[in-house]
Amino acid sequence: MLLEELVKVLNRVRETSSREKKVAIMADFLRNLDDNDLKNVVKLISGIGRINVSWGTIARAVGLSQGEDIGEMVRRSLLEKRKQHSLVEEAVTVEELIDLLSYLESLKGKGSSEKRVALIRSFFRRLSPEEAGFVARCITGEMRAGLSKGLLIEAIGRAFGRGDISKAHTVIGDLSELALMAKKGKLQVSPKLFSPISPMLAESCYSVKEALEEMGIAAFEYKLDGVRVQVHKEGDRIKMFSRRLSDITDRFRVELDLKCESCIAEGEIIGLGLDGRPVPFQILMRKADIRREILFFDLVYLNGKTLLDTPYQERRKMLEEISDKLVPRIVTDDQKRAEEFLKEAMEMGHEGLMAKKLNSPYQAGVRGRYWLKIKPGLEKLDLVIVGADWGYGRRSRWLSDYYLAAYDEERGTFEVVGKTFKGLTDEEFEKMTGKLLSLAVKEDGKTVWVKPEVVVEVAYDEIQRSPKYRSGFALRFARITAIREDKSPGDADTISKIKRIYESQFSRKSAKW
Repeated sequence: MLLEELVKVLNRVRETSSREKKVAIMADFLRNLDDNDLKNVVKLISGIGRINVSWGTIARAVGLSQGEDIGEMVRRSLLEKRKQHSLVEEAVTVEELIDLLSYLESLKGKGSSEKRVALIRSFFRRLSPEEAGFVARCITGEMRAGLSKGLLIEAIGRAFGRGDISKAHTVIGDLSELALMAKKGKLQVSPKLFSPISPMLAESCYSVKEALEEMGIAAFEYKLDGVRVQVHKEGDRIKMFSRRLSDITDRFRVELDLKCESCIAEGEIIGLGLDGRPVPFQILMRKADIRREILFFDLVYLNGKTLLDTPYQERRKMLEEISDKLVPRIVTDDQKRAEEFLKEAMEMGHEGLMAKKLNSPYQAGVRGRYWLKIKPGLEKLDLVIVGADWGYGRRSRWLSDYYLAAYDEERGTFEVVGKTFKGLTDEEFEKMTGKLLSLAVKEDGKTVWVKPEVVVEVAYDEIQRSPKYRSGFALRFARITAIREDKSPGDADTISKIKRIYESQFSRKSAKW
């Protein structure tokens, strides 16, 4: 399939503002693709093809200075191509683009940057301006195709007559695989070994009392400050996936204790200091020689049987039969006992507690109130960096003052809720500067605005109303407590959540002044 066919379709999608028309155009297109083209097209549109190549590399490939936008880059690419009018090139196929992305990703070590520049330059000479713009955005992950993930899933379902596509996506995270299964009529809504499923997520809760009032008797587990992982096992074959559904088997070496033939179990990898207490999240991620262990807390598949609809209490009993490495928990309806357990968790260096309803199913990909997370004090927020200022004095060589944003569900945009230069080490400032420059989309004086990709965990003293930001809120004394490499922008907290926390503050403050 020619790349120009895909680009033309995406241009049609981008040009219409109608959700219905976007889905219809894409569904008609996908319906007529063969198996190989279907997988490749969905990979590209959904961003699976994204590799670690910056705008700077592309700019070098087409002779631009950094900071120029994609439109200018495409224009110059076309001019360069016209200078090469004596060359007759065959049209580029989607498969060739997939091969290029794969090869670019494989380049490592000394000289790899120069090789990438040369390959991209050569490839761009074969492209039309529209194709070049698409490829550049595809490489860097800045698709702007006018087709959100949700619309793409809907289009796949409509193309192949599968109304249950959204439910299936919760257990089949790879959209290209999901599309192929839908086309072949083999769509499944149960877990498949070595295909990561979307994790079940928890809502916030501000006290043990609130959790018990809502759930009655409940299970309370330690809330660990580590890396959530999904472990898939069949015989001697084992793979681990992150909450972002990435394969991280080779990144973390931990002893696994799963006495079964096959399973999908969820756990948390934590780092342990010399005293046996948990280390901060950033130490866990940064120090290769730290002692790590995994503690399991759920089981969604065991020896050929899916457990998604099995009540939590039964899943936990099955988990206890195959592993001794479990997150500590109690089951109680006694507030005093649960509060003592919370205190115990905090004294041991953990974040708080998770409260879980005993009869709850495992709702893959759903954030709901079957699970509640309890953190004493104001809960830390996961926010996205959308811009940064160059620092002053000792910090003048770094982008070190960060604009923090939460997702506004009504506007569909990330909105700034605060700014901070606190929390990072000099080494982290250096790495963050490089990362943000690679994500830059616009420079305005001392400010560099970036694609919303880097997620950070943020502590603060208070949330205040503020006319300064369009969000209407501002964090007081914000400071970064962790760089959450394990989380994507889709995991960031929302403006509606910030509003709830803002309103809850007053229940813990004096009403007399």
